[in-house]
Amino acid sequence: MIVWPETASPTVLRRDPELQRTLTTISAELRSPLLVGSIDVLDGVPRRLSNAAFLVSAQGIVGQV
Repeated sequence: MIVWPETASPTVLRRDPELQRTLTTISAELRSPLLVGSIDVLDGVPRRLSNAAFLVSAQGIVGQV
């Protein structure tokens, strides 16, 4: 597993399909999941951002905390 620090992604990862594709490709090529820090938007709360971590594999985002 490769661990990137908190807010390594400067965008909301769940809303950035191009970055998701890039990270998925990196994970597949390295044959290793990525734990990526990113900001996220809280569902149902307009303009409310929080820190989050996403587990990205060759299949895309497979987990979030």
